[in-house]
Amino acid sequence: MDTLSPELKHAVEQAGDSPVRLTDPETHRTYVLVSAEVFERLLAEEGRREQDVLPRVAKANDTARRDEVPRAEPIDLSPMVFDAIEWRGRQLEIDPPLVLEPTLDEESGQLYTVIDQDLGIDVFATSREQLVEELAEQLLFAWDAYARGAPENLTSAARRLRDALLSRIRERDLATQPERR
Repeated sequence: MDTLSPELKHAVEQAGDSPVRLTDPETHRTYVLVSAEVFERLLAEEGRREQDVLPRVAKANDTARRDEVPRAEPIDLSPMVFDAIEWRGRQLEIDPPLVLEPTLDEESGQLYTVIDQDLGIDVFATSREQLVEELAEQLLFAWDAYARGAPENLTSAARRLRDALLSRIRERDLATQPERR
């Protein structure tokens, strides 16, 4: 795909410096779209270049292969356990705790991925820390879109997701909680 549809172009322009998150309704994979200017600025902030973070594709005998991009940190695929997540001043408590086992994506081997089909989780990131942020953002999005939404407005698959979220997650009002010392 070389060009954007008018709708997608409008969404990117409206987002400004924020990424546009797109979810494929069939595979539930999430894609992030940012302008080249934002991408270059983010790389510059980390002191990296595009060549350092994106796999390079080389043609050999009409077969594309990916060159390995060296990882700056050691790979840690140990399980991640969450009894609560916080994002933008909000907290969701999870019971029983959510246990996710990260894997590396098959295509590049550079992205950590975690999936929990019951809770509609399918996130990826370049580090475990970023994975936690992406997970928190996706869970709160799902919470707002499905658990807090009117069930009569949801498809049967969305109602199953809503039920799964409501059976394991509760939102805690941080504004009424005493400050931890």
